[in-house]
Amino acid sequence: TLPAAASWQGILFEPGSEGELDHVQIKYAGRVGFGSIATASLTNRQGTVKVSNSLISQTKNLGVSSISGDLVIEDSIIESSAIGVYAESGMTTLTRNIIRNNFDEGIHIISGLLTATGNSFIGNRTTGVVAAGVRFMHSGNTSADLSKRGFFMPGNTCDGCILHSDDLPIILSGGFMQVPASTTVTLLPGTIVKTEGNADIKVSGNLIVQGEADKP
Repeated sequence: TLPAAASWQGILFEPGSEGELDHVQIKYAGRVGFGSIATASLTNRQGTVKVSNSLISQTKNLGVSSISGDLVIEDSIIESSAIGVYAESGMTTLTRNIIRNNFDEGIHIISGLLTATGNSFIGNRTTGVVAAGVRFMHSGNTSADLSKRGFFMPGNTCDGCILHSDDLPIILSGGFMQVPASTTVTLLPGTIVKTEGNADIKVSGNLIVQGEADKP
C-alpha cells in the first residue's frame, strides 16, 4: 500500500528531554496515540527541541505540536497538515521556514512566547492564529495564503504588549481583542488592523496608538 497520513504516531519528546534534528524528513505521522496528546509528526512536552533544514509533511492533524518547553524550527519546510505549527505554551522560535499548503492554519499559538522571523506562509487556508496574550515578536514574514493573510489575534492582551504590522497585518475576524483593566497595550506607527464581521476591540485598561503624520 502507498504511505498516507496517520500511518504511524510520530516523535514525542518527554519532560526534560532534548532533541536536535538536522536534515531530517518526517512524513505520514498523526495516528492517535500518546494518551491525550494531539496527533503530530513531532510533539514537544516540556523538552528542548531544535529542528533545522528538515521536512515535516503529510501529517493527519498537526505538523509540529509544542505542549510546553522550548521549540526552535529553522530553515525547514512544514507542509500538508491541518495546522503547520501548534503551541499551547512555552517558547517557540520560527526562523526562515516555509510553512505551506496546510489545510487550516499555518500556525496556531495559544500562549507563551513566539518569535517569528523571515518565514514564508504559502497556500495555507489562513496564515494563522496568535492569541493576543502571546508575547509576540515578528519581522520579515510574508504570506501568499488563500485567505486572511496576517496574524489573527483574538482574546485578552498581555500587559506591556507592543503591536505592529511591519511585515503582516493584525486580523480580527468574528471575535474580539480585549485590553483588560490595569493592562497597557501600544500600537506602533503604521500598524494595520483588519477587521470583519462582529470583530471589535474592547478596552478596559490602557490603549496607546502612536501614529505619525506619514504612518497613521
